[in-house]
Amino acid sequence: MSKILRRRIQIVAGDRSVRADVEDNQHRFGIIVHHDGSRVLAVEADTTHVRSPWAQCPGAAGNLPRLVGMALASHPQAAYRHTPSAEQCTHMFDLASLAIAHAARGTTRRLYDMEVHTDDSFRTELGSHGHVLSGQRRLLLRRDGELALEWPMEGDEITAGPCAGQNVRSMMRWVDVSLSDLDEIEAITIARRTLIVSISLLFDMDNLPAGVNEKMKARSGACYSYQPALIPTLTRAHGSSRDFSQRPDDLLADRK
Repeated sequence: MSKILRRRIQIVAGDRSVRADVEDNQHRFGIIVHHDGSRVLAVEADTTHVRSPWAQCPGAAGNLPRLVGMALASHPQAAYRHTPSAEQCTHMFDLASLAIAHAARGTTRRLYDMEVHTDDSFRTELGSHGHVLSGQRRLLLRRDGELALEWPMEGDEITAGPCAGQNVRSMMRWVDVSLSDLDEIEAITIARRTLIVSISLLFDMDNLPAGVNEKMKARSGACYSYQPALIPTLTRAHGSSRDFSQRPDDLLADRK
């Protein structure tokens, strides 16, 4: 059966601070970056509005202060070059990186709305190096209400448009050498993360098969919750999934 994943990211600047929030079917995180106009002074996570697929995920907030002291930089992946991300929550760290980039650019407000449509052919198998995907998806990304990306896909490959032929798992090498527009790079970065989250449409996250912890070893080291020491006790945050497929306006409703 065809399904839709929706995801929203909102970035809002304050006085010497930038707040970034994300919500989708599996996640709700918010972070605030405080700065002095040139460097990061503090990074804090919103502990009130939190929703995650695993019970361990919120604990990653304690690692965000590793960004303190970083020089503000406008590239959307600058934070990943400042400190290793493996012990961070991927989604909180993405938000921090975006907040830092927009602090450097002086952006007042930015809104991203993504949707991924899957059809009945969309499948995944968990191989030795993670998910192997097949079948069709279509990603749409809107920036401040305007369509910025549209990717028809077969498996992990974009099949039409300026990025045709690129595999979304490995395309950042191509992005680094081929693109210089920061808005375009940022949109692609956000689109790739959204496509990863869309894999969750294939699972009932509250009824995962037995042995899931063992299977997760294929993703060992990918993020905070997938650290080797945590995988054996990785615990599902039951009841945390949401379906926004028919109610996109409910995304980040607590921030309106």
